[in-house]
Amino acid sequence: MRRFCGILLLSVLPLLHLSAQIAPKPIDKKATKQVVGLYNYLRNDVWGKKVLSGCQARWDYNTTDADEVSKRTGQYPAVNIFDFQHFRLEHVNYLADTAKDWYQAGGIVGFIWHWSVPVDTLMTDSKGYSFYTPSAAKTPQSGTTFSPRRALQQGTPENAVLMRDLKRITSLLLHYQKQGIPIIWRPFHEAAGNTNRGGNAWFWWGSDGASTFKQLYLFMQRYLMSHGVHNLIYVWTSELDDDDWYPGDQFVDIVARDQYHISTNHGSYKEQFDLLSRKYPHKMLALAECDCLPSAEAMMRDGAKWLYVAPWTGPFLFGSNNTPDFWKQFLGSELVVSKSETPYASKAKARVQQVRIQSALKGKKFDGIGAVNGGGATSVLLKDYPEPQRSQILDLVYKPKFGASVSSLLVEIPGDGNSTQGSMPSHSHYLGDFDAQRGYTWWVLREAKSRNPQLDLDATGWSAPRWVGDFWSQHMADYYVDWLTALRQQYGLELNAIGCHNEKGWSNDFAKMLRRTMNERGFKNVKLHAFDNWGANKMDFMKDMERDPELRDAIYAVSAHTFSEIPLTAEQRSMAEKMGKPIWNSEDHVYRKGFDCLITIVKCFNENYIVSGATKVINWYDIGATYPLEPYSQDPPMLIAQQPWSGNYSVRESLWGYAHYGQFTEIGWQYVDDGCLKLDGGGTMCMLRNPATNDYSIIIETKDATAPQTVRISLPKQLSGARLCVWRSNEKEQFVRQADMLPRARSLTMTLDPACVYSLSTTSGQQKGSYAGVPAPASFPIPYVDNYEDYDHLSKWGYLPHYMADIIGCFELRQAPGGMAGTCLQQTVGEHTLSWAPEWHHYSIIGDEAWTDYEVSADVLLNPQDEAAVMGRICDVGSGYGVWAKGYYLKINEHGLCQLYITRGKLDQKELIGDAEQQALILARKDIEVGGEYVLDSAQVQGITAGKWHNLKLRFEGDEITGYVDGKQVVRATSDRYQHGMAGIMAPLQQRRVSTPYFDNLTITPLGRTKAVHNHSRSPKPLY
Repeated sequence: MRRFCGILLLSVLPLLHLSAQIAPKPIDKKATKQVVGLYNYLRNDVWGKKVLSGCQARWDYNTTDADEVSKRTGQYPAVNIFDFQHFRLEHVNYLADTAKDWYQAGGIVGFIWHWSVPVDTLMTDSKGYSFYTPSAAKTPQSGTTFSPRRALQQGTPENAVLMRDLKRITSLLLHYQKQGIPIIWRPFHEAAGNTNRGGNAWFWWGSDGASTFKQLYLFMQRYLMSHGVHNLIYVWTSELDDDDWYPGDQFVDIVARDQYHISTNHGSYKEQFDLLSRKYPHKMLALAECDCLPSAEAMMRDGAKWLYVAPWTGPFLFGSNNTPDFWKQFLGSELVVSKSETPYASKAKARVQQVRIQSALKGKKFDGIGAVNGGGATSVLLKDYPEPQRSQILDLVYKPKFGASVSSLLVEIPGDGNSTQGSMPSHSHYLGDFDAQRGYTWWVLREAKSRNPQLDLDATGWSAPRWVGDFWSQHMADYYVDWLTALRQQYGLELNAIGCHNEKGWSNDFAKMLRRTMNERGFKNVKLHAFDNWGANKMDFMKDMERDPELRDAIYAVSAHTFSEIPLTAEQRSMAEKMGKPIWNSEDHVYRKGFDCLITIVKCFNENYIVSGATKVINWYDIGATYPLEPYSQDPPMLIAQQPWSGNYSVRESLWGYAHYGQFTEIGWQYVDDGCLKLDGGGTMCMLRNPATNDYSIIIETKDATAPQTVRISLPKQLSGARLCVWRSNEKEQFVRQADMLPRARSLTMTLDPACVYSLSTTSGQQKGSYAGVPAPASFPIPYVDNYEDYDHLSKWGYLPHYMADIIGCFELRQAPGGMAGTCLQQTVGEHTLSWAPEWHHYSIIGDEAWTDYEVSADVLLNPQDEAAVMGRICDVGSGYGVWAKGYYLKINEHGLCQLYITRGKLDQKELIGDAEQQALILARKDIEVGGEYVLDSAQVQGITAGKWHNLKLRFEGDEITGYVDGKQVVRATSDRYQHGMAGIMAPLQQRRVSTPYFDNLTITPLGRTKAVHNHSRSPKPLY
């Protein structure tokens, strides 16, 4: 009987708990009214009835995961849990309005604290920080021995760190409290770790055991309350078997659980819920971290109605079966509360935001928005487009009030090295060499400027030839100024601004040297911006500018990259202001698809000024005229032009994001500071005016809004009272004119829908430009041959053949050597370059990634010490920082050694290299195969000498790969690793030099066809 009763009691306890008396008030007796209101909502309206949906920040102060969920489902989770982990780093601005924006748009704010402390045993900052104990860190040396027991003892180095950090966090929490934000506060999570299971603590705050942990928890709580922090709901995280670690009911509002590796089918975590219910019957329970989200159905069925659930960030967000469809189902359940269903959301909907423009005269000069051309040979196929399509593409990007209508263009000064997708030919391969018709960058500049004479022209170098030295040299300054001189003398163009070097650190001496060189050679009007880096220390050089008058005078604008990821701090903005230096974002990144790319571009432009004070914003990049195989070929550009043989191209939605600025502003306008702000209901707004006419434009985006919001803008007399045109974009339709608006009593009132972009302006002439009759897409023409005899004047074509895309190096049209008449190709870069991306063999690709069984052949002529190769089934050319190919190649040297290789990308495929985006791309590939190059077969071929022409042919048929020299089979192998890919030619990299062989009669023939057909029937007009 007792056994039966025990079972009965255990089975009903969870149900009794859901209706039990949870503490009626938060544990903080001085809790703010906002905390009391949130606690009452959680206790009375959510607990036992609903489940709050949640997301984590990606390790610091952002809504990245929540934004991604919204993008994929159309709804935001209710709770966003920020992290104080990076509170020491300048680039994470915890004083920004991110939490405020989330709260005012209807969201609930949470904070966790991965409290990182010094790794150095002396408790200095010299060796970095960690929150892991040595046994839990990747290596013992990267963990911290920080002792919480010593931290609680006055006079110890640990105590100094503790008090310093608590002081900083207190100031941040008081900042949020002043903004009226209540916070679900979860410090010291998972404290027990494995200590009660025979193991160790994972984090330093649990390393001295349960008793010390509780002292630490209570010390932190008392410190915060005694310093006036009363906007917190306190959460303690249980490891299930850690009763002795519990601080006590009077110190905890919510008990949480972090659970992994239990459910892969969206179970409710019932056992954990029931166990915690029995142990802590007077506390609400939360699933604060998990891998697999519980389904609403399972939670209802099992009675495991957690207060909130939040999967961990990164791969967990859409991992562990958390597919976008499941997220959509989860957020759509009646049991689950999304952001739009909180009581704060209804307040956000009802609020009318008043925007009062006190003065139209306060604000910085607008220096333009635009895009990069280059940074990766981004227009390599554009040069080969037939007319009229080539001109149409350029119109859509550069023609004023037609398409994107960018006001600024930043080009790469070519330097022979790879700078993401590919390489572009230098005007000076070696000292004493000079040719101002090499490549196509001059042509792009001329064409863009001819469409918009007011276009701002900017440039910088990614790579450079080896002869200039270490880049920061007088040779490099001369190299730049020689390029400027050619631009002026041969093309009649003047550059407005120039940078020092793209993303490769800085040299104060070089900036001064370049400024002096430009001044001495007649380019005083070219503004110098510096230093165009990314990362947390990208603006550190400004401290040198404060101390060095010559450096300060040399640099016109302080510039860096990706302010959308790491914005400027208030201190950095103030420093630039005091020195009188504009702030330029010389390269931002918006890697999104569809309409999300459009609206994020506008958000990027707006926030660059609102948050970082940037008056010029350049996005990478403009026209996607690369092969689809190449990295970043689809998502960043505003227009895709990858088929010159057909003339087909397509406009991406993102182009109209540029148009929302480009068709409504001009360089020389002025930002109106009172009209540049974040909207209470989510989104941003920027107002700019024409100082000469008092015309003005307002650009608004509501990407982060969850409901319609109303904004009332009061206008001063300094602004025009004329009617405003209104253009709108949303996911359904882009850049569509709406009904005009007329200010009434100098006031504009409009209701803004979520996920929209609006441009309002007293100017006129805007249009959504387009061209009819764009040719249909078509496959690359095959069989294919190019004997390079159709290029009558090589310089008119920039010395570049049609359809070839150099990945690194330079394959140029040349007069044939060796007694052969006519034209051929030569790889003309004979030494290692100062390549922006790591070098590999110099090679160029052509064709279609879908090709399977075919032959590729070329005639080759070797110089002494040279090697040459033909390539096939090339299905990868690197992640964008590194050019290691995947596929096969047949190589021969001057001594007749012929080798058939498989190349499997870089040696360590998982090695994270490059910037944050590069590393994310590498992670997304999940490439676990062994990289590197391997010889599949080799042979010694007689009669091969330098200075004579020979034919190399590579044949693919199923798994059989065969190599031929002068028509004779010499090598053969079986490999099923790569079954399709493009063709190419290669000049192998050697230890001290790069091969400079010649190529002719490139021929690609599918098996079963015996004759290749030359196909340049839609050849473009020459460039020059």
